[in-house]
Amino acid sequence: MKGYERKSRRIKIDEGVLMQEKIIIKTRRLSCFPVNQGYLKFLLKLWNEPDIMRYAGFARNWSYAQIKEWYKKHKKRLAKYGNTEIQFIHKLRNGRLIGESGIGRLKKGWSCRNYKTQKDKLVLMTDVKLAKPFWNKGYGTEAMKTIVQYVFTRTNANILLVPPHRDNVPAIRVYEKACFKKTKGIWYRYHMIYEMTKEDFIERSLKEKGILITSILPSSK
Repeated sequence: MKGYERKSRRIKIDEGVLMQEKIIIKTRRLSCFPVNQGYLKFLLKLWNEPDIMRYAGFARNWSYAQIKEWYKKHKKRLAKYGNTEIQFIHKLRNGRLIGESGIGRLKKGWSCRNYKTQKDKLVLMTDVKLAKPFWNKGYGTEAMKTIVQYVFTRTNANILLVPPHRDNVPAIRVYEKACFKKTKGIWYRYHMIYEMTKEDFIERSLKEKGILITSILPSSK
């Protein structure tokens, strides 16, 4: 873990690119904003870490050229679908990068084993991945709550899904703390389907009285 921290500090980031960064969400400890090219080395390191990707269902082992190609495709999806197809970076208030969350829209009527979405509902899927030094400190739950807040206040989504692997107990705990509910759905390779509806979000927000989010800045979409 200490080795990871030392290496993460040496990741060089294009300061010119960072000047274009537009933070969308802030909490007491974190900020959450869309990825830009200046953060690709951080994503590459995160996604190539075996322990982090253990339950993702696939291994990336990407080169920098491959993640640059991914970023080109990501920008095209963002241009086409706007704020329902977006990649976020999570950062501590002191500037340290700690993880990422991707949001993607599912096809109308998307289904898997024991779970089917309605064609008139906009359904998004997300997750959260953190660098190992930041595990078990509550950051995952806080990061996921920012994504939930974003989805149901800045998009027209009706349902938000997360697909944790059945053996990924820490991830399941994060999603349950963020108030996702387990369904009977089973995705590929033993990934379960947890969901939150907009109605669930409104009910939770009324109970928590908005104590988590300190500010939401306008998005570019």
